[in-house]
Amino acid sequence: MMDPRMTTGPRMLLVVLLTTMIWSTSVFSQSMNDCSFEETEVGVSTCNLLLDASLFCVESWKTGTGSTTSWLGGPPVDARHNPKGGYVFTTTTDMLRSLQQPRRSWLITAPTNTTGPSGRCLQFDYSIGGLGVEWLEVLLVTYHSENINEALKNSSVPLDYQVMPLWRTKQTTHGEWQGAQVTFSTLHEHSLVFSAFPDTHYAKYHGYVAMDDLSFTDGPCQQDCMFDLDLCSWSNSETTDDFDWKIGRSSEKRGTGPSRDQASSLITRITTDLGHPRIILRASFCINPKGRRELSLANINMGAASSIKDGGYAYVDSSYPRQPGDVAWLVSATLEPTTEPLCLHFWINMHGGGMGSVRVLQMPLNSPVESKELWRLWKGASWGTDTWYPCQQTVASTEEFQIIFEASVGVPGAGDVGLDTISFSRGACPSLPLSSSPGWGDCTFLDDTCSWQVPSITSSYDCNFLSRVAGNKYNPPGHTESVYEITDMYMKFNLNCYKTHARDRAALVSPVITTSSDLCLSFWVFMYTNIASQIHVGALRVVLQSTEKNTTLWRLQNQQHAGWTYAQVSIPAASSVRVAIEGIQGPKVMGMIGIDDIAFFPLNCKLKPTLATVQVADCTFDHDLCTWELQKTNQTYTSSIDKWQLATGDKILRDHTFDADGGGFGYLESFNTQHTSRLKSSLLPQNQTFCLTFWFSEIYPDHSAKLSLIRLVAGNEEVVWSALQSTITNPPVAVDNDATWRYAQVLLENQDSDYQMIIEGRVTRSAWAIDDLLFIPNREDCRYKGHQTCWVQCLRQAAKFNSREK
Repeated sequence: MMDPRMTTGPRMLLVVLLTTMIWSTSVFSQSMNDCSFEETEVGVSTCNLLLDASLFCVESWKTGTGSTTSWLGGPPVDARHNPKGGYVFTTTTDMLRSLQQPRRSWLITAPTNTTGPSGRCLQFDYSIGGLGVEWLEVLLVTYHSENINEALKNSSVPLDYQVMPLWRTKQTTHGEWQGAQVTFSTLHEHSLVFSAFPDTHYAKYHGYVAMDDLSFTDGPCQQDCMFDLDLCSWSNSETTDDFDWKIGRSSEKRGTGPSRDQASSLITRITTDLGHPRIILRASFCINPKGRRELSLANINMGAASSIKDGGYAYVDSSYPRQPGDVAWLVSATLEPTTEPLCLHFWINMHGGGMGSVRVLQMPLNSPVESKELWRLWKGASWGTDTWYPCQQTVASTEEFQIIFEASVGVPGAGDVGLDTISFSRGACPSLPLSSSPGWGDCTFLDDTCSWQVPSITSSYDCNFLSRVAGNKYNPPGHTESVYEITDMYMKFNLNCYKTHARDRAALVSPVITTSSDLCLSFWVFMYTNIASQIHVGALRVVLQSTEKNTTLWRLQNQQHAGWTYAQVSIPAASSVRVAIEGIQGPKVMGMIGIDDIAFFPLNCKLKPTLATVQVADCTFDHDLCTWELQKTNQTYTSSIDKWQLATGDKILRDHTFDADGGGFGYLESFNTQHTSRLKSSLLPQNQTFCLTFWFSEIYPDHSAKLSLIRLVAGNEEVVWSALQSTITNPPVAVDNDATWRYAQVLLENQDSDYQMIIEGRVTRSAWAIDDLLFIPNREDCRYKGHQTCWVQCLRQAAKFNSREK
């Protein structure tokens, strides 16, 4: 059955404009809109683009170079990394000056003739930096006036045009340049619009959107296809299937097959509580700065509207002589290995009472491994109506590969499957519809938590540490990108719930996963607090749960982001395991940790962000001693506190990880009896250099107290760091019953065999505390090693550690 999430229609905009417009009266060929924004004697060239968008009652883009970035805004270099190169850009301040709601800035290409059946490919580079940008989108504007040239120069001639969204991103590039491509097709004279929207939550900040190297080519972008002319770079298999995919324009059967292609389908019947198709009509007046009368936007109900285009689609004909179970393969051209995951987008029509299954397969070219199933709609999964539904799936590979669309016959003559508008974009994406996922746990949280388990919710009117929420004045908007009118939902760990305390935790737990190859788990994280002086937020970690043990694979703590941040981590091949995404409460703070758009795909991927890297012996002592174990000694412990243990309850020391009361660190204490206690780590790998960083504190005066780090290799012990309390004089041990955390680090050079670390504490009438043990691979500034007390020198490195926290 079709996922209700998919029952939202595209936004179709019908706009009527009465105004005077200054523009060239000729219609350009599409190549005339190419522009690299080169510097000329009179400034940056904008080719044939229309920069002045005030005639549309929206704000305009402007030109810039790297040399003016501090003065006017924009990135410090152009897309070719030339600081003197030109580009066009718009800032948050510009967008917010727009008189029309929603506020935005437009950059418009010159009017162009029909694309023809092969369509066109738009390629461009863009950069989004700073705060204050909500999204960037590309719109297709098709003109329906009888004489467009006359309408563009004569204010008495109405100009009718229709707007269709083609592409959108809500992701900041942090000032870096990224490439994008869009395939489009239309029967009409048209322009493309680059539209930037501000994020009003950050209206006081100077964010920007920039664009460079705009180019158009005839035909679809690489691997894209709209099936208006042929199968593009896709082809039917000659040997491995039973029949072929065909190009169609309208089904000849009433009970199955599409009646028209995806782009020309208005989908007027698709409305849900999640979103509504809409037409927008300019119906009321606004006054622009030049005094011209412009029309503003007002929503009206869906009605009849002319289509963007009529065209073709690919389909399988299930009629005689087809038999149940026959399959047809549509195979892509060879795809290069991916340096980052791609999102495959396509549209499916499953109209008919005898549908077979539809699958997306990934076939490696230079490997004996058989094809992998990435996506499936099961046999009989008819969606009832003659409707096109958008679908998507993440693809990634370390070797050359092909993508295969496989359709099978269910009931002959009653199961014609339609396929249209194939495209690729950068980045992972949750499978859609969600029922098409292999079962690992893709989820957008738009309708529910999918197959992920969450703690029971006590009340929708009460605060809960973990719950599903929508963006509002208290919560930032979600990450899910869509050209539909949706209420975006995501999972939120509420850091200000009165029922939780420091180091309380809750987890989002996946269904049981069994896989013979590594998987990559990708998701988006939002971690922030409204308190500017608070750097301690809490922590988020990914834990692999099995019957034998739980293993932390990824952890991010006290990181504050102004937007959603991409994260990914490899899940090793395993049988009957679960993945838990666990939030840990820090101090009470006005803020949250958000999770959105979870996707799994077959790949051993690089961990992101790198700050979330964990090693087997890392420990923040939130709830236990992690993988460290108390080493047996010959001495007899006289109490429960004269050996290393997890500190619980209030001490005179707050934990270092979250600056919160209630324990949360390693603790060793003794009264009037000398004791030595040891903690031993799990095995650390050979041939790997680490910088071991940690925080420690001496509590109560005791000149004989000593703390040491010892490396154990093949039965031999070597002291690599030690601190004697008598040598630590500044600041004092405790002031007004308040102890102090001190920073230290030590270089652990690579060894020829696996080894272990030992933390040895000696106390008589005092205590040692230790927290935030981190083993950082290949850190170059870890200078201090050997048999030395590392207090004075290592304290100078504390600022660097704190910057990692922030």
